[in-house]
Amino acid sequence: MIIMAIHRYVYYMVLLIALGSNISPFLTLWGIILGFLFLLYMGIYQKKNISFICKDTFLRISILYFILWLILSTQSIEPIRSMESVCSTAYRLIPFFLVVVAISNQKYLKMVFLLFSISVLITDIAALYQLITRAESDWGIRVLGLSNSPTFFATHMLMAIPVLWWCANKKYFSNKEKIFLQIVLILSVFMLIASQTRGAWISFFVTGIIYAACCENMRKKILIGLTSVLILIGGLSVIYPTLQYRLNSVTDMQFTSNSERVLMWKAAIEITKDYPLAGIGSDEFGYVYNTEYISPLAKERSQANDPRSGHGHPHNNILKRLSEGGIIGGSAFILFNLYILYRLIKQYRCRRSENDYSFALMGILVLVAVHIEGLTDTNFTCVPIMREFWLLMGLAWIGDNAEMIKRVD
Repeated sequence: MIIMAIHRYVYYMVLLIALGSNISPFLTLWGIILGFLFLLYMGIYQKKNISFICKDTFLRISILYFILWLILSTQSIEPIRSMESVCSTAYRLIPFFLVVVAISNQKYLKMVFLLFSISVLITDIAALYQLITRAESDWGIRVLGLSNSPTFFATHMLMAIPVLWWCANKKYFSNKEKIFLQIVLILSVFMLIASQTRGAWISFFVTGIIYAACCENMRKKILIGLTSVLILIGGLSVIYPTLQYRLNSVTDMQFTSNSERVLMWKAAIEITKDYPLAGIGSDEFGYVYNTEYISPLAKERSQANDPRSGHGHPHNNILKRLSEGGIIGGSAFILFNLYILYRLIKQYRCRRSENDYSFALMGILVLVAVHIEGLTDTNFTCVPIMREFWLLMGLAWIGDNAEMIKRVD
């Protein structure tokens, strides 16, 4: 009885994280804290119920990855700050393990996805309101939903779109639920465009092409979908001149956002050259860049008395890890993510003959979308994005097995 109760409590925490994923870091934080405490209880008193996690290579690799970064932090210009940064990054993986432990059947899986979809809808409605009222933020007239920037909002949409598409095509969702999912899907695509986040646009189309390459049966649908989005962007650019301006700026190297990124990328490369093995330490790019490596050509600068008020990352996930962790940390980051990709591909190959909607493939598309967008922005540092990312990776990890179990344990 106690075993069942604790297991169900972990499930409730996953539901809380799913509901808060796009709208409330407060909800996801408490879901993670309480979920971790329940996992800790199971680890002490019910070891056999979570022993499969300990046997999984992913847990061992994750532990080794963060231990390595803690060791690298001892060489940081501010060791304590860097260690705190590593620990704050590590805890964001907790949703992954909560999902792996708690989501054991089709009913649980379905409920998590429905609450996740409600979360997406709420932030989409907020973004739609911003669009209709032409609300202006620090980024101009660009929607950001309930995120703290249009760029991060766009990353949330990049992750949500494959999930919504997958669920809308699963047989165990009712017709009403599918209609709801399709509405949220269309709205999310629309809001992705309205975010005016160019890197996310590129990521969306590249991910779509990869999806088409993986699924021969889906190519016609994908082509129609991508073409429709292109037509929609073209139509909206007539109504919203700022959208056309953003489109034109994609290849314009005189555009401030583009030129500043190039300068930061060059600075990150220079930092890596100067600190080749261990880097400058986690969460130190902003300080070092703004005090030592910022180009005389840079227009976007920190306040004179606060170096950390400027850009805190090089707008590239890989360059951030290379500059802060050197070749050792940067290579570890790449290999860590390649291992996740390997595991998902391995799982997908076992399932693709059974259906076109393997959750492993969904996970591959989410992973690829985030990292392609991460070539022009450091989205792996955003707390809400990472909590959602690991929630979805967990669902992709166990989804194919869980959906085949229709009874509740």
